[in-house]
Amino acid sequence: MGTHFLIGLRTDNFVILAADKNIFMYGALSLSKEYNREYKLGKRLYMICGGEPGDMDSFATWAKANIDLYERRNGYEIRPHAVQHWLRMSMAENLRSEDMWRVNCIIGGYDTLNNTTYMSMMDHYATNFCQA
Repeated sequence: MGTHFLIGLRTDNFVILAADKNIFMYGALSLSKEYNREYKLGKRLYMICGGEPGDMDSFATWAKANIDLYERRNGYEIRPHAVQHWLRMSMAENLRSEDMWRVNCIIGGYDTLNNTTYMSMMDHYATNFCQA
């Protein structure tokens, strides 16, 4: 039976995010052992995802494009807490559609305004588990 894992560690100075690289189909068939689940959303902001491969790529690409658009329009990098809140709100709205994202993710980054690290986890029902 195939399993996936995401793990994050937050300290005062840094955040470590890790994920396995296996992709399973129907829990038993291994499709790939070299699938990259890490996504760079900003200069100091990263996300790792678990779930359906197509949903992970779609969600991460959509999130990266919108975060880049925000930075270009406003001229500054969005803070990690704001990104997590916005992604959670977007995923909650997407739950009501036929093609909802089935993605669990951990978001980690460094907030330059407060000089603190940030890490939070969100499941595919948009439930947030934040490490303050």
